[in-house]
Amino acid sequence: MAKRIARALILALLAGGILAGCHASEDDPAGLAGELEDPVRREHAIANIQRLYSQALSASKGDRNAPEVTAVVDATVEKLSAAYLAHREDTQNGTYIMRLLADMRDPRSLPALIGALEWRSEVNEEHAVAAAETLQHIAIPADKLGAVITALS
Repeated sequence: MAKRIARALILALLAGGILAGCHASEDDPAGLAGELEDPVRREHAIANIQRLYSQALSASKGDRNAPEVTAVVDATVEKLSAAYLAHREDTQNGTYIMRLLADMRDPRSLPALIGALEWRSEVNEEHAVAAAETLQHIAIPADKLGAVITALS
């Protein structure tokens, strides 16, 4: 009986350790970006990416081209954009993602920005407004200019 209890306890501890190890570190932007597809972890991941980005931007005295800032952006911007497009029904986190993409001002976020301009009645206009304002601050590649103009019209 004692052996069974010991085995059960060991298995429970191992299972708990494995499950706890499945989440990204709060200081790993790439790992956090990987959690954007999980509806349970998405809000936590967005908040931590925002925190890491803000810390990097603050440490660089607002220089968006500083290595510590670009490291966070490079690890997250495309997955943030993809998560926004893939989970349009998640309007609250969509707002957080749009605000973060607006702050990053990276052309790789264009798919999400264009998607946000396709306003739907179930989404408040804040997404479209944030996208339009962000487009003023990024260098739009020539091959994407037509899509942006179409989305804005």
